Amino acid sequence: MEIMPNQPTAEAGGDHTAAVSMSAGADRADVTSPSPVTKQRSLRAVYVLNDGLKAVAANSPESGALQCLQRACDAESAILTTVTFGRLDFGETTVLDTFYDADIAVVDMSDVFRQPSLFYHLGVRESFDMANNVILYHDIDPDTAQSLKDMVVQKNTASSGNYYFIPYLMTPNNEYLCCENVAQRRASEYMQPNWDNLLGPLCVPLVDRFANLLKDIHVTSCASYKDTLLNDI
Repeated sequence: MEIMPNQPTAEAGGDHTAAVSMSAGADRADVTSPSPVTKQRSLRAVYVLNDGLKAVAANSPESGALQCLQRACDAESAILTTVTFGRLDFGETTVLDTFYDADIAVVDMSDVFRQPSLFYHLGVRESFDMANNVILYHDIDPDTAQSLKDMVVQKNTASSGNYYFIPYLMTPNNEYLCCENVAQRRASEYMQPNWDNLLGPLCVPLVDRFANLLKDIHVTSCASYKDTLLNDI
């Protein structure tokens, strides 16, 4: 009678080991590791600086408004970049990239001669779905202020843009205020000598107005304007 040789026990043991490994692997597969938290990037703001000598002077109204904007950006952890009007109007590529890609653009239209060009570039931003645009005006002429306000209302009604009009003024104590109620502000101007004290309750500090605005602006998650142009082509 021929006796068959015993089969190696390692093979059976191997099957058992493999089964245990597969079972353990299946158990491990069922355990899902937590997804990493995606950190949202900081809000990008760009400010167009009028490059005239009066505009860049340390005591100019525009310089003070820019300082208020910087303080608000610091408080809200937003990144502020400045570009000069001359380089933007000339069409320098790096400046256009910065201006069109920013989540929010801030332009000071106190100089009426720069308004047509600034409105053009804001319109280009709007065409790339970068719709948050802020128009500042050093409120020294009520007719110009009203005209800008009407244009902002018209743009918000007729287009997909999200325009904000912020008229500001500088008090004798070098405080910067946003007075959007023109009638109250005009009436208070004649109430000397407590001009600052009377304006305070009627107006909002410009820094606070900027900070509240930045809180309402969300980081834009859309393609850059170059990608948009390529898609259109």
